[in-house]
Amino acid sequence: MKNLRTRKLETFGQNEVKIVKKIFDALVDGSVALISRFLPDAYILVLLLTVILFVVAVPVTGIAPAEGITVADRLVNLVYDGWYGGFWNLLGFGMQMVLIVVTGTMFANTEPVHRIIVKIASIPKTPRQALLLVSAVGMVAYFLQWGAALIVCAVLAQEVAKQVKGIHYPLLVAAAYVGNAFCLVGISGTIALNVAGGWTFDGGWSTTGIPFRETVFAPYNLFIYLVGAIVLCLLITAMHPSPEKTKTVDPAIFAEETVEKQYRPRSEMTPAEKLETSVLLNGLIAFIGFFCVIWSFVDSLYIKKQSFSLSINQVNMLFLFASIAMYKTPVRTVAAVKKSLGGAVGVVLQMPFYAGIAGLISYHGGSTGVSIAQVIAGFFVHISNVQTFPLFTCLSAVIVKLFVPSGGAQWAVQGPIVMQAVQSFMPAVSEGKAAMALSWGNSCCNLLQPFWLIPVLEVAKLKVRDVMGYCVICLLALLVIISAGLLFL
Repeated sequence: MKNLRTRKLETFGQNEVKIVKKIFDALVDGSVALISRFLPDAYILVLLLTVILFVVAVPVTGIAPAEGITVADRLVNLVYDGWYGGFWNLLGFGMQMVLIVVTGTMFANTEPVHRIIVKIASIPKTPRQALLLVSAVGMVAYFLQWGAALIVCAVLAQEVAKQVKGIHYPLLVAAAYVGNAFCLVGISGTIALNVAGGWTFDGGWSTTGIPFRETVFAPYNLFIYLVGAIVLCLLITAMHPSPEKTKTVDPAIFAEETVEKQYRPRSEMTPAEKLETSVLLNGLIAFIGFFCVIWSFVDSLYIKKQSFSLSINQVNMLFLFASIAMYKTPVRTVAAVKKSLGGAVGVVLQMPFYAGIAGLISYHGGSTGVSIAQVIAGFFVHISNVQTFPLFTCLSAVIVKLFVPSGGAQWAVQGPIVMQAVQSFMPAVSEGKAAMALSWGNSCCNLLQPFWLIPVLEVAKLKVRDVMGYCVICLLALLVIISAGLLFL
């Protein structure tokens, strides 16, 4: 009798697990199907977002006539001062992003680094082991330096796909990207770095220096990061479909013909050819570059007494000059740059449009005198209390992030509103927690706003709609963990 009861309990438990698995698989399949059907190409999306912002901006900013100002004047100002006024504002940041993609790809494809990536890629033996490895590497890499992680994880996924048979390739690429949901809450996060050094907004209002112990290394932030990373790694692994639904990839699509220019023996070369193949010239430039990188650390740590951090410029310098050194000659370096440029195409095309959107969302020159960003942030501040303010700040940041994918641009647009509003809730809510709530909203929305997925997809040779369905499932799970951390810690 006892054995019969035990068997019944075991059968009941197995049935329950099967039911839960069916529901979960249906949720994943539904998300993937919905996104695949309705999500347009990333460039089409930015055009649609621009049109939506224009439609919303008209009533929010106001086009009511005033003395000497007609409705037509208001509309012209909205377009010219708002959209066009912001269109070129992110050129510097855009170039940084292009260089992250190009230099990161160059670095990952150098022979020594590529060997290491291949060795790591050979560790997993099954699809689920591969998904767990790639997502876990991403969680660590994005905490340390999100710009470097963006490309290195994509290349790792590519190598894993070559070695692990039967893996669902779109999910593997999602595993390489999902760590980007944590990009602004690690030690390379734009907002945490900004407030650590003190930050002055347009108009002269400023924040005092907020150390990492109140932002990146605060208990609530570490809780969200660690729990979120574990849950998302397991979730990605659990989403692997059955064999009949698995979409594998032919490794041949990653093969690229590289025809290196053939040179005569050095004794027969022209002076120009000797310069093109000069190891000494490349080595000298690499030495100068590394000296500057090292001195920048000495200057910040020992002369200016600042906390250790890796800026995007420093990462780009490290990638660039390490690549120059490892490619050995100028002609091989140039060839590597040409090979790496493809991944930056989407960034080059779309960054000005997102800068224009940032201009629209912060434009307050209409008859109402308020901007869309002020209305969104103001609404969430109005319905907040001491406990809910960090969470509502995060949710408002998610909405703004859909239109402003750059963390730095969002900080410039929404940061002043949030950091002034938090003064009403202090000391129960610190400035550091308010800044990190904004960071979490920006970061987690990377799983919904596909801009930063573009370079990864260029390496992976997939489209946004192939990957985003899995990212949305991860976003829903992460929002639950973020809510718990911001509300109760």
